[in-house]
Amino acid sequence: IKQQPYRHVDTLSVINVPEVENFIGYWQGQLLENAMQRCGWMYGYYLEDKNYDEGCRAIMEGIYEPPQDMVGEMAQIIQDPHAQRVDRIAEALGLERIGWVFTSLPLDDNLLLSPNEAQRIARLQNEHSTDIHFTKYRLSKFVSCAVRPDPNSGGMPCLFPYMVSEQCCAMVRDEIISDNADRTHCVVRE
Repeated sequence: IKQQPYRHVDTLSVINVPEVENFIGYWQGQLLENAMQRCGWMYGYYLEDKNYDEGCRAIMEGIYEPPQDMVGEMAQIIQDPHAQRVDRIAEALGLERIGWVFTSLPLDDNLLLSPNEAQRIARLQNEHSTDIHFTKYRLSKFVSCAVRPDPNSGGMPCLFPYMVSEQCCAMVRDEIISDNADRTHCVVRE
């Protein structure tokens, strides 16, 4: 195992702050007391980030909340009859689906992501990979953003953007890892 020597996206910037506030506000006011979660597709675009060598910044302009159900501790997106229309409208506005945002309860033991979240992020990155890169190597710039109460901010919800490594994506793709009931680690296939 070695560290991935490159990054796909360095930063997530939120341009439409009221959109995020509405997403968080609805979750806090209507769903959180019942431990229900919400998720949505983030739409925006990518820009060069001159703060980093060959840097890339994802710019989030809006959130679309597709139909969803609660499955376990996470919101699960279900068949969306409007998905293609939403993507076409976004494209006409110069936007694309750059990732997804999801709410979550606080994690124990200073975990960044639960095993279930890490695997779901890997699956989404795999589903949204492309070979547009000049090397023709498949890569993903699909960003995931967790919204969860932050103990360092007095329990106020904060945004935590993530991408998992190519190694994690490959392990999920090849069904090498699976989640565990204790929410602290993944199980490796024997």
